[in-house]
Amino acid sequence: MTAPTFVRNPHALTGTVDGHHVVFNLDDRQLHMLNPTAAAIWNALDHPATVAEISAASAFEYGVDVADISSDVEELVANLVESGLCGTAGEMARFNDRVVAPDWPPPSVVANDDEPTTSTPAGHEGAIHHLGPFSSLRKSVVLSVDDELIRAELDAILDPLRGAPASSNAGHIAIAIRALSAPPSSEPTPFADQTRRAAWSVRTTRGTDQVFTSRARVIRHVVAEINAAPLDYLDDAVVFHASAAEFNTGIAIFPGVSNAGKSTLISQLVLRGHKYVSDEAVLVDTETFQVEPYTKSISIDPGSQHVLESLLPNVQRTGSTIDIDPRSIGPGLLSEGGSISAIIFPQYTSHSETVITPLSAFDAFADLLANAFDFDRVGQAAFDAIVTLANTVPAYRLEHRGTVDHLDQVETIVNATSPTRDSRPLGA
Repeated sequence: MTAPTFVRNPHALTGTVDGHHVVFNLDDRQLHMLNPTAAAIWNALDHPATVAEISAASAFEYGVDVADISSDVEELVANLVESGLCGTAGEMARFNDRVVAPDWPPPSVVANDDEPTTSTPAGHEGAIHHLGPFSSLRKSVVLSVDDELIRAELDAILDPLRGAPASSNAGHIAIAIRALSAPPSSEPTPFADQTRRAAWSVRTTRGTDQVFTSRARVIRHVVAEINAAPLDYLDDAVVFHASAAEFNTGIAIFPGVSNAGKSTLISQLVLRGHKYVSDEAVLVDTETFQVEPYTKSISIDPGSQHVLESLLPNVQRTGSTIDIDPRSIGPGLLSEGGSISAIIFPQYTSHSETVITPLSAFDAFADLLANAFDFDRVGQAAFDAIVTLANTVPAYRLEHRGTVDHLDQVETIVNATSPTRDSRPLGA
């Protein structure tokens, strides 16, 4: 009987962080750390090999008899198979066909500025307003809207993004917003006849159709779509859930989960005169490691709005998300992108004094990975970029309570950094 040959799962991404050999499985989003022996076996699986062949190669590398390590090799290979990191060549072949983004625009969406992208029910036609193009994470975004209030608010939110990206891939993202019933001049209120309640449909390039009964929900859905849709088409960048500002030494990025204080922190830094890069998503080129700006209006959730009241007297606290044009906060400086000089992971707590703690490369890597948007399409190149950033860029954890107390410390550590730990500019 022929011995089976084993090979790596093509969805398993690998790298070395601060001397630790790591493997990340895109299939189950699990991160694995390999000891030196397991790493040697992993390296031997870069091409199909039997357990006997791996054992022979390992015995030669370590200068031991094959008989002394063959059982250990067999056990380690079995563990890798159980973890989904490798399998027989036949089993792994089925993973080679990766899902790619559809051709676009799809037939259901007409993506131009000359005609509506969807139909409007008879009797409720409104003037079609075409907005854009706006530059979102290397993609050009165009919208068509037949509701004046929605049009005006989206146009204001997206105005800092106005203009086509300098290096856009072919095609663009189209979003059509249509009234399904005659909306009143203000937010709809319940009617005795619920069938007459105002509603709006949103159709996107990705082929999704959703119906909302509130203008506010329409706007938040459209903004979320503009944030997310370009990720389906990127093949040369990794995007982090982060805010970012440009300092004299370069760009500092602030990755973090929702409610970590990213938007309030970036608002405070913009108010101090630092250039605005993003409050939502930070795109890093996988070859040059340069950040590209995503300068849409800053979105402030209800729970964070109190922080800005003392800084921005004209901001009116509301029960829903508000969007602030960054150019209305500080000197109006929008970044054109550049190298990363520091990575700071904010963590909001209402009871903590400001604490800034340097992170090891491995801790920075784990946090960057946790705050990276899905990068299945980009694969190993995106993972390599995360590894490189963790290994080379100074990283810190910032515990703060949302006040301005921490700003001086943030500015001090960022301005004291060189672009990388080893003083070589990324991308040089």
